[in-house]
Amino acid sequence: MKSEGFHHGNLRAALIEAARAVMEETSSSDLSLRDLARRVGVSPMAAYRHFADKEALLRAVADGGFGELVLGMEAALAADATPLARVLDMGRAYVAFARAHPAMFDLMFAAPVAGLEASPDNGTKAFGLLQGAVAACSPAGTPQGKVAAATIRLWSVVHGYSRLALAGRLVASSMTPAFLDEVIVPVIETLERP
Repeated sequence: MKSEGFHHGNLRAALIEAARAVMEETSSSDLSLRDLARRVGVSPMAAYRHFADKEALLRAVADGGFGELVLGMEAALAADATPLARVLDMGRAYVAFARAHPAMFDLMFAAPVAGLEASPDNGTKAFGLLQGAVAACSPAGTPQGKVAAATIRLWSVVHGYSRLALAGRLVASSMTPAFLDEVIVPVIETLERP
């Protein structure tokens, strides 16, 4: 598959897109920069001008995944709803993203490209959006430490639920938005306890 116009600044984007396509086809981030260069119709040396190595490319791909996750979370926050309904919508958006992009989801949280350190812009933004939504559910005067702890609990619960869903470890009756809501609500309710 040869593409045109990579000499003018869009080779980086083409390589990222090709990596995503390979991941969706094979459900794996086991790819090589050389093969991706061939896939987009350029020499391997051209690809190395944009990415020092495979890990640099995977970090860029993971950051793009976090960017898509952020868009879903922002859409949930934009809804004209109660703070709790927004948190529930964010949880649904997280699970929907994981189920729609399992290889990307794996990559986003895999070592050595894992977590917020690998994707400081979009990864940090995703966490900040979640923490802001949890804070909006908190009673006035709730200590920041309690909000932070509830945010980590919520992220852990929704991330674990997503992992179980991807692994096929959840029965059909637990794969509904209403069931997910039942999993999330108790985490938010901890904020109301002294």
